[in-house]
Amino acid sequence: MASAELIEELSSYVPSLIVRRLRGDVSATLTPSLERFPAAVLFADISGFTALTAYLSQRTVEGAEELTQLLNNYFAQLVDIVTAHGGDVVKFAGDGLLALWYGEEELATLTFRAVQCGLAVQMLMAPGAWSVFGADHEPPVPLKVRVGIGSGDVTLMHLGGLRGRWELLVIGPPLEQAGRAEAAARSGMC
Repeated sequence: MASAELIEELSSYVPSLIVRRLRGDVSATLTPSLERFPAAVLFADISGFTALTAYLSQRTVEGAEELTQLLNNYFAQLVDIVTAHGGDVVKFAGDGLLALWYGEEELATLTFRAVQCGLAVQMLMAPGAWSVFGADHEPPVPLKVRVGIGSGDVTLMHLGGLRGRWELLVIGPPLEQAGRAEAAARSGMC
């Protein structure tokens, strides 16, 4: 497979930040790096996921399969919403997601896009919407999503290399802001 085709194939699995680096210089991803830039940050976390997992695990094998399908549907729609609002999903963690808005636009515009996205995510999980689960199937345990947003300068690190293992790490005050906001938010609130 040619390198351009490989990069296109990888774009379904890695953040746009990495794809951009690969397109610029493939060898750049084989060395540790550090980059600072202004960005808006969004954390989204499902509330009620633990109760749903417990409920579904009491069922037979179908419970695990249903949980997998629910998460796949949720994350697929969440990625679509983030992308539609100009964001870049950089991490998944359990039932949570981290997205960044960065680039040539002013930070205020990037932050506005992240806030719009957060509201759209809230609508995705609003009672009665249940587009994640299908129009005729509400979840057996109520689910909501908590969203936190922050903005400012972030530091992006591409770390590792030992045994061929690399990690993308994003740190900075916007992540702290978003984390605190998400933790303080009531379910169903930004």
